[in-house]
Amino acid sequence: MVVTGKLSVVVITVLIATISNSVSADPDMLQDVCVADLNNAVKMNGFACKANFSASDFSFAGLAIPQPTNNTLGSIVTFADVAQIPGLNTLGVSMARLDFAPGGLNQPHTHQRGSEVLFVLYGELDAAFITTDNVLVSKTIKQSEIFTFPRGLVHFQINNGKGPAAAIAAFNSQYPGRQDIATSLFAATPPVPDSVLSKAFQISYQEVCRGTKAVFGSGICGGISCGRKKTKQRNSALTYKVPGYEHGNFIGPTILSDAAADMECYKVSYIHNPKYLNLVFRMNLG
Repeated sequence: MVVTGKLSVVVITVLIATISNSVSADPDMLQDVCVADLNNAVKMNGFACKANFSASDFSFAGLAIPQPTNNTLGSIVTFADVAQIPGLNTLGVSMARLDFAPGGLNQPHTHQRGSEVLFVLYGELDAAFITTDNVLVSKTIKQSEIFTFPRGLVHFQINNGKGPAAAIAAFNSQYPGRQDIATSLFAATPPVPDSVLSKAFQISYQEVCRGTKAVFGSGICGGISCGRKKTKQRNSALTYKVPGYEHGNFIGPTILSDAAADMECYKVSYIHNPKYLNLVFRMNLG
């Protein structure tokens, strides 16, 4: 009976220790500071500690001012994690600033290593996350209001207001990570097979190519006809020289052989203006 009681105590202790460790986003620190040595070649869960450090390792001014939002999504996220603040290593916290133009979207994404608390600096945002039961939890939040996003769940924010908006996010991880859903699926390297995307989204191969992959910079899908003839993806526009196209014809980061400005795939990408397309093709990009 005594042995059974002791065994129960041991089992309960192990369970408590396991649960405590599992709900913590990052491992507990074992010393006062462990400033990340971002240049250390040693691979580990976190970063190796620098031998010497200074106050600059614990500070960052990058969240002080709004950042430009003149991009296709109308938003930008500025992280203040261990990559910018080495002193955050082992501390289990980080922040970010989100700036939105009117109509700007912080596209659906996840943070696989941390939960998020969002505080609105000014303007208003429609914030939402989606549970694993596919339930959308959403709310419009205004200046000085807060919304929380559980770790690992798909979430987004959009500025449906008439003016700009900004928010500060806090994470319970030094390096929460970020995975954009659309970009992961349609701009992966090597690319996700067209058959997988076509089946998953119940769309045709042509729609995968012309309506999605072309927009996200993946170029042509497996040699599908691009309005004239089949083309081939040729690797990075900045590092790979295609014979006969040393100065590059490209969509996003992709070089294509036998590409031309009037091809259908260019018309469904971010670039819609034919005059601008012709200008791009005349540019010296080699």
